[in-house]
Amino acid sequence: MKQHNQIKTTAIRCFLAISAIFLPAFQAAAQTYSLSNTWTQIASASANPTNNQDTSADNRAMCYDISSNIVVANNKGNQIITTYDGNTGVSNGVVNDSGLSGGNFTLNKIGFASDGIMYGANLNTTVSPSSAYKLYSWTNLGVAPYNCYATTGSDALGVFTTSTSRRLGDTWAITGGGANMLILAGMGGTNAFALFYTTDGVNFTPTIITIPGTSFPIPGSGVQFGLCFYTNNTFLINPDGGSGYLYLVQFPTNYQTAPSPVIATVLATNTSVAGNWLDLSYSPSAGLLATHANASAQITLYSLPASNFSLLAELATTNLSFSTSTSINGNETGDVALGGAGFSNMIYTLDTSAGIQATAIGFAAAPLAPVISVEPVGGTVYTNAGSFVFSVSATGTQPLSYFWQYNTVSNLDTATDISGANDSTYTICCPLMTNASGWYDVVISNAGGVTSSIPVQLTVSLPTSSLLVTQLWSLAPGSQPYLDSSSYDTRGLAYDTNTGSVLVADKGTDFGIFVLDANTGTNKFTMNARGIGQTGDLFDLDQIGVGDDGVLYAGNLVPAGSGGVFGLVYWDSVSTNAAPYQSFLGDPGNGSGDRWGDIMAVRGAGFNTEILLGSYLGYDGGPSTNASLLTTPDGSNFIATTLTITNANGIPAGFCSLGIAFGASNTFWAKSPGFDLFQIAFDPATGNCDVLQDIPAPQNGTSAFNSMSSICLDVANNLLAGITFNDVPNDLSIYQLPSGGAAPYLFDQVFFPSVNGNIQANGVTAVKYPRMYSLDVNNGILAVTYAVPPPPSLPPFSTAVADVQGVGLVLTWQSVSNHTYQVESESALSKPGSWVNVGSPVRATGATTSYTNTLSTTANQFYRVVGQ
Repeated sequence: MKQHNQIKTTAIRCFLAISAIFLPAFQAAAQTYSLSNTWTQIASASANPTNNQDTSADNRAMCYDISSNIVVANNKGNQIITTYDGNTGVSNGVVNDSGLSGGNFTLNKIGFASDGIMYGANLNTTVSPSSAYKLYSWTNLGVAPYNCYATTGSDALGVFTTSTSRRLGDTWAITGGGANMLILAGMGGTNAFALFYTTDGVNFTPTIITIPGTSFPIPGSGVQFGLCFYTNNTFLINPDGGSGYLYLVQFPTNYQTAPSPVIATVLATNTSVAGNWLDLSYSPSAGLLATHANASAQITLYSLPASNFSLLAELATTNLSFSTSTSINGNETGDVALGGAGFSNMIYTLDTSAGIQATAIGFAAAPLAPVISVEPVGGTVYTNAGSFVFSVSATGTQPLSYFWQYNTVSNLDTATDISGANDSTYTICCPLMTNASGWYDVVISNAGGVTSSIPVQLTVSLPTSSLLVTQLWSLAPGSQPYLDSSSYDTRGLAYDTNTGSVLVADKGTDFGIFVLDANTGTNKFTMNARGIGQTGDLFDLDQIGVGDDGVLYAGNLVPAGSGGVFGLVYWDSVSTNAAPYQSFLGDPGNGSGDRWGDIMAVRGAGFNTEILLGSYLGYDGGPSTNASLLTTPDGSNFIATTLTITNANGIPAGFCSLGIAFGASNTFWAKSPGFDLFQIAFDPATGNCDVLQDIPAPQNGTSAFNSMSSICLDVANNLLAGITFNDVPNDLSIYQLPSGGAAPYLFDQVFFPSVNGNIQANGVTAVKYPRMYSLDVNNGILAVTYAVPPPPSLPPFSTAVADVQGVGLVLTWQSVSNHTYQVESESALSKPGSWVNVGSPVRATGATTSYTNTLSTTANQFYRVVGQ
């Protein structure tokens, strides 16, 4: 992980420039090939079944068998046709040559069809009806071949050669199998070819194909061609005397019925890879072409898609490892064959009078360009978070390079490359400052390409703070056995002023209620919690609270429809010898179908004790627009009154599920994650309720207010506090509550000691002036002291008014009782620092306060009110 303590403002580089520099190279990147020689068989003075290659120009044919063997023919005297293991070069058998006859060489070319049948042909320098060109087939290499064609006076080849004999058999090409089998043989000194086809898969019939001389070089006295089929009715040819160019030739599809000779067409000529190739082998499935040039002993591999001849391109080249030259192979004969799986793993080369070489084709896949699988995520954090980490996940060929950029959105031309941040993560820290705010993205590159992430925005803010709030202590996850970072077990918290204790409830492995010193956070003792919990509940212990008289209350958590009931127990004091007693057992909703026990508030003492429960968001079938008020007629046993919102259409389900607090008199406040802040008036006798306030946002907060819950209320001092779960880190946010319906005003934030997930937004805040204690599940406990702040300053009145002596201008504003305000004025809002006092400070006595200006002033004054 790379960490940087500031944003560098040098090395400015724009992504467009990156693209211009790197993209051409990336576009050229592709799969790569290499050739390496694996084995050879060197020709000797005489041939034998183990090595049938001699130095007397007798070996002119070689082919690859789909069983991974190669076959080599020697046509001197009694033919020796030997098979070799394609992987090792070791001879492993001979082919039956019984019945071969005629021609200058009785067997000059061989090849395998796709169905595994081997075919062969003689070499005849004077083909005519009386000097036949012959084709043979082997369905089994150990059995004598079948003569599947011999020239007659009536077939197309016999007719074509009646007046002038032709040389046929030096080169050929074979494709297909069965009834789709085709053999193409070139004639020396002419632009004619003999094409052999079969209708029964056994016997062959010839037709003559000619290429017009204006589009194709006639090889004169030369007799050799590099020749192979391409696709369908096309073939490739590199004619002797043709400047080494490669021609793509097409013959008509009606060649079987058209009059012979059939005219073929040169579709294309490739002049960029001139090579004087004697032998060609093509694999349509692999898109590979192998060539052998005798004069240079060079073997070359080309890419050649079956769909586009113009994309012919050299991939790799090597030479025969043994000595060869035209003086050794004066006839410039031989063969080349692609082999191995898919005809793409090996090149086998026969160089007449020199030997055989097996060349392995090495393949490295094209590098895969980067693809982002997880985009970076921005956010809003406070400087005291310490750091912020951007991260990205991407796939693609390694290594991947990362170029993090800053402010690419606001001004692309001055985007700053964050020097040294070549990593999948980028951490801003040490310290985290507000000037780190901006847009960030990352450019990821490798040998295969370049891609850029979406730009994401980071906002770093200074927290709101006040000298009136002081942190007493905090407990981080792991500091106590009952505080961890992930279990969601520790869910309850309460504050007892009678004993100076903070109580923490854990429902999990460390089940119990733990008593801490309110001044230091150190453990004092554990309450006796034996026997609490009810049959059918979800948690035996969830929320706790302490009355003003020091009585401790605890409740379970029971989902609707589970068969369980909500139970409330109490301890008459926070002490080691106190035992729990049942004080309520039943349905707080009186049949509403809600879930109870996620949140609880306690106020009062003795007969005046009241307990408030919120209903959880309707996962359990209930409407979750209810609350429940528990009251006691005897100070020990409680009865439940369901608090029903009469204008339910204006209240969303779950509005009080995770945050509820008593307000002044018969009111309560509710704030749950994702909901507005509501003030509700209730009738404790009937349970009827009315919405007094619906506050969507504070006066000076951010959108994080929406996530706040776990609230508490200092009624006497008009202070509201709660945990803001979308702030990073989570914080205890303390707000002033102006009277008269004004939105709350944020005046301090205290941050929790860790940044762990709390997706359920569970927490509790307890307040009794001048202390607040807050539990953020999985993130620990905060303890603070506070003093009562002055009321927030009100914004300037935005309308210019005339103030005439003797009449008096009356200014009225919302206020907080017992707080002091000062009216100020100025003649123009464009003059900061020019505000002057108007009269003496005014002490508020209610929700609104008025002041009448009796002093002589000029017209067009602006006014504001400042809290003191």
